[in-house]
Amino acid sequence: MEKHNEVVIYLKDSVITDITNYIEYQKLKKLNFDGNYNHTNMEEFIVGCVCHYLRQLKYQIDLSGINDLGKPYRLKNRFKEYMDKHGIIPADLAKQTGIGASNISLILKNKNQPSLDYFLRIWMALKCPPLDKILYREEE
Repeated sequence: MEKHNEVVIYLKDSVITDITNYIEYQKLKKLNFDGNYNHTNMEEFIVGCVCHYLRQLKYQIDLSGINDLGKPYRLKNRFKEYMDKHGIIPADLAKQTGIGASNISLILKNKNQPSLDYFLRIWMALKCPPLDKILYREEE
């Protein structure tokens, strides 16, 4: 059985009010639009925020190889592998992103580097997977 430690935090009344309002807004939004919001109370919201922030910190460390700008390593992507794993076909990606099928093909094969705009379109269409899973460097 996993042990849970208790942590006490003190928040200003204005922060408590903001969190409460956000939780209530998301509950109403879910009722109206059937969204994927999971935090039903303040504790779950705060735990979710802490976990999200810790994941961001972890991936910043894991991205250390991606930011070696001065070395002769080409930045490449694993979009194709990710898509195969999740059952996404290039034609659907092209339709969802508005990027031509031939450009998608070249990007998936790492023949062309996508522009920032194309990268963000593809990344968001794939539901923003962790960058350390999508990008890597290869020596030329």
